[in-house]
Amino acid sequence: MGRLGAFVALAVAAAVVGIAVGVAVRGGSDEGAPAGRGPQDPIVVGTKVAPEGHPFGQPVVATVDVLVDTTVVDPARIRVDPAFDPYEVAGPRTVERVDSGRMSRITYAYRLRCLDAGCEPLSARGVVSFPSSRLTYRYRGDGGTRPSVETIEWRPFIVTGRVSERAVVDIGWRADQSALATVTYRTRPGPAALVLLVLAALLALGAAAIAWKLWGKRRGTETETAEAVRTPLAVVLEAARVAAANGDLPKRRRALESVARELGRVGLPDLAADARTLAWSPREATSDDVEELARRTEVAAEGAA
Repeated sequence: MGRLGAFVALAVAAAVVGIAVGVAVRGGSDEGAPAGRGPQDPIVVGTKVAPEGHPFGQPVVATVDVLVDTTVVDPARIRVDPAFDPYEVAGPRTVERVDSGRMSRITYAYRLRCLDAGCEPLSARGVVSFPSSRLTYRYRGDGGTRPSVETIEWRPFIVTGRVSERAVVDIGWRADQSALATVTYRTRPGPAALVLLVLAALLALGAAAIAWKLWGKRRGTETETAEAVRTPLAVVLEAARVAAANGDLPKRRRALESVARELGRVGLPDLAADARTLAWSPREATSDDVEELARRTEVAAEGAA
């Protein structure tokens, strides 16, 4: 029994030592891995900017690589919200997906450029670092819970100038403001300006004269038009006045008869009867009688209008 007990004690001691070593090794492995990036993580994100060194103005491509366990995370619900300040996106985003078993690798590529002030290096070379971006995703079967968030960090890259300061200083510029030729004139500016001013005044006077002449013709035409649109009643009344003034009795009677007919045509029968009475009355109608009839006729015509 002594030997058996010694053997059991040795076995138990060996098992305890083995467990202790295993725990120590597991603990050391966990401490060496980044937080949240163990092999059991369902999603791993990496970034790259290519080329990592480029001259000012040259386009670059920024990529986001996502390695995802499709049994845990739904690839269709992954969203990348990148930030590239001060660069801007110079084309549509491209997305490539490669599946291998339950793992999928999704690559988002963005073509970028920067031509504005602030993108050029302050010296022969400069370092650019994009701000942090966000990636959101959802676990399968998580329902309406809030999405999980991963922070995307970008590695800095180098931008170089296209022309060195020494090359700019060494350029032999062809233009020099101190070597400008003396200005010459075929005609001095002062006399030329005076002549042009006089010509402009003459042209203005000529235009005013033509406008005045055209305006006078227009006024004359308007007057002639106004006279041309006199009504037939006004014409026969004027003829009756003239006949009454010259003392020709037959003409006066015929003129008054014309007035009577025109008054009947325009719907003034009472005045038409008075005009016919004056025309054929044994008593000779005087100029005053004709004038009174004309006045009454004009008043009645205005009221009818």
